[in-house]
Amino acid sequence: MTDSKKSKFDLKSKAESFKGQITEKVDKAQSQAKEAAEQGQDTAHKLLRAQLGIYSKIADEVEARAEANKTKADDMFKMLVARGEKVEAEAKRVAEEQQKALEEHVKTLRAKLDEMKEKFAKSKKEDQAA
Repeated sequence: MTDSKKSKFDLKSKAESFKGQITEKVDKAQSQAKEAAEQGQDTAHKLLRAQLGIYSKIADEVEARAEANKTKADDMFKMLVARGEKVEAEAKRVAEEQQKALEEHVKTLRAKLDEMKEKFAKSKKEDQAA
């Protein structure tokens, strides 16, 4: 081989070697890029799942608190009804006592009025007789 053919051969060989190295590096870079993209997608999917988990947890917590508040409200209502029943019973008892006392007072007043009528009638008869 002549020197010019040898140098062309060496250049061609070096070019092919360089092309092979570049191809390997490009393939490796593409592979790494694809892997990174897949990892990115996987991470994004995991983040989405985490967000869904958070929203679900919040919804559960809100529901539990609402149920607890409903239970508290129901308990409070029952307690207030029971207390109202006691107050009503006490009010009825006091009203009945006052009604009886008033009836006794009216009875006493009527008796006094009847007594006064009798005295007035007796006094009137005595005045007419005289």
